[in-house]
Amino acid sequence: MLALVNGAFAKFPDYGIIMNNSLFQPWTRVGLSMTKSEEYTEDWHERTKGGFYPTLILIILIILLALWATIHTYLKRKFREKNNM
Repeated sequence: MLALVNGAFAKFPDYGIIMNNSLFQPWTRVGLSMTKSEEYTEDWHERTKGGFYPTLILIILIILLALWATIHTYLKRKFREKNNM
């Protein structure tokens, strides 16, 4: 959004709007800043903590399953190649 607004400011001279006056200076830019209170952040952490741990456990189980399947397939192929020789 900021790039869009600042891009619009940069195009003003193309439309005859002079940027070097009391309203618009050549260095005019738009900025946006959001601050969250510590209380809001702590409340958000409390609300999301209940879902964090089950999700973390699920992700770890998926990773372990993927690793096990990869190792199992690798060893199975190696054993098959060894028996074919």
